[in-house]
Amino acid sequence: MRAHRWMSLQFFGFFLTFGVFVPYWSAWLVSDKALNAEQALKI
Repeated sequence: MRAHRWMSLQFFGFFLTFGVFVPYWSAWLVSDKALNAEQALKI
């Protein structure tokens, strides 16, 4: 695999995880799973 392709896949994975998934994870737990904010942050 070429270096630029590997780096682009790593960047996309990092952005997807920390730019999209993590910020909305707690909000999803609170709104859809009926947890309070303290419980959602512990997970």
